[in-house]
Amino acid sequence: MDPEVVIQMIVGGQFFEGIIYIYTSMFGYMFWGIIFFITTFGLYMRSRSLGMVLFYTMVFGVALLSWNVLPSPVEKYVVVIAALCMAAILWYAFIGRGESG
Repeated sequence: MDPEVVIQMIVGGQFFEGIIYIYTSMFGYMFWGIIFFITTFGLYMRSRSLGMVLFYTMVFGVALLSWNVLPSPVEKYVVVIAALCMAAILWYAFIGRGESG
């Protein structure tokens, strides 16, 4: 981890990449997993809603894909997870929890 690389990134206009470079060089791509699980756990404990967690998972994964943060082999898995989350959200919206009246 070279501090000059971080300074060059920040001065060159890549502010977000410069800040994140420190953490990704220390933890690798596990950094994003740590951020994801901490925020997901907090969201679930606060809302107790699986629908919110699925929506957050989908948005988080698509955001990582759009920023080109993840390496190429992982992108396929993130797309599959986002598609499964969207399917679960649609199932939950149209069918629900199976409550009968």
